Amino acid sequence: MTRGSLVNIIRQLLKTAEPLDFLLHVDDDDLRTLITCIRDSKDFDSEPQLSAASAHGSTVTKTS
Repeated sequence: MTRGSLVNIIRQLLKTAEPLDFLLHVDDDDLRTLITCIRDSKDFDSEPQLSAASAHGSTVTKTS
């Protein structure tokens, strides 16, 4: 999964149109932590789930 894809997922989870492009420059571990925190704080009963594999241990590729 690319870093841009992760930023788009975060944008959708937060339901915002705000540019979150600064996240493209965040350390991989910090980005995974952020995704995990968002996932853990949201109620995903009615939303598509972000799998634990996506947040923990998947490879994040930087795109410019």
